[in-house]
Amino acid sequence: MAEARAVLRLAGPQVPQEQIIVGPNGLSVGRGSANDLVIRQTQISKEHIRLFWQNGDLLVEDLDSTNGTTVNDERLTPHVPFRLQVRDTIQLGKHVLTVEEISAEAAPQTEPGSIPDEMRQLAKDVLDQLLYVPRPSELPEMPRRSSSVVVAERLDDPNYLPGIPRDRSTWLQYLPAIYSDPEFFGQDSGDDFIGRYLLIFESIFAPISWHIDNFDQYLSPEMMPEEWLNWVASWFDILMGPQLSTAQRREIVRNIGYLFIRRGTRPGLEKLLELYLGDAPQIIEDSANCHFTVRLSRAKVRPTIPEDVIRQLIESQKPAFTTFTIEVV
Repeated sequence: MAEARAVLRLAGPQVPQEQIIVGPNGLSVGRGSANDLVIRQTQISKEHIRLFWQNGDLLVEDLDSTNGTTVNDERLTPHVPFRLQVRDTIQLGKHVLTVEEISAEAAPQTEPGSIPDEMRQLAKDVLDQLLYVPRPSELPEMPRRSSSVVVAERLDDPNYLPGIPRDRSTWLQYLPAIYSDPEFFGQDSGDDFIGRYLLIFESIFAPISWHIDNFDQYLSPEMMPEEWLNWVASWFDILMGPQLSTAQRREIVRNIGYLFIRRGTRPGLEKLLELYLGDAPQIIEDSANCHFTVRLSRAKVRPTIPEDVIRQLIESQKPAFTTFTIEVV
């Protein structure tokens, strides 16, 4: 992100400078002298906000300041980054930062909701291995020969459970050392027998351990199985219609935290409709009558989404005391 650069204009009483440059390392703002931009005013916290870059976007984060921070008259939730655009205004007490220019070289992005085919295939192979448990008829017999011969013969055996040792169990390390001593059992059978015996239990419990160790993959929007997408969205009461593609549903789940925090607000409804319909709507509010109008562009809205689904989507997200009208122009 060496080329990341943004220009902001600072206005307010006793400003140290009017033009603020945000470089690739970002910018910290506050009353304390350790900040990049120091504003010595009582309404400014010691560490008030920080601006930083992420995938070519300029983000602002309120650092749990005492008097809070607003962007375009909307108060920020502490420690929840907000993506900035040109002409956005950041209010800190009596001071206002206006974004005048943003320029950055973002890392190449894939289509929203999609991941590279190579990664998807790798994930599928890994999950197939994790979920595969061979039937008893598929398991090879355990020949009574030296472990080195057994290992050599099984290295290329596709039916052998991946990740399980081929000669003796790794659980031997948890037993007293005497169980690994061949002389204790006579001849060389001690290590061989106990190691193979413990392999029975290790092969049974290994798939369970793999599921536990990799459970975070099931909660990742990019990696979770398709049938989980609607289930996860239901935790947050987000409607997932059958008209949506898998890529759209993954994108909605990726933004589920943003939508949940802003549920019942105009930004939250705008974002959900944009993810659902493919185009940001125009919401016109009539606060006197608790009514708002959702204006959609017929040319940009996905034709596969019927109006009754849009109406159901708005009903599930709007405040209960408001009414609305849909206009398609």
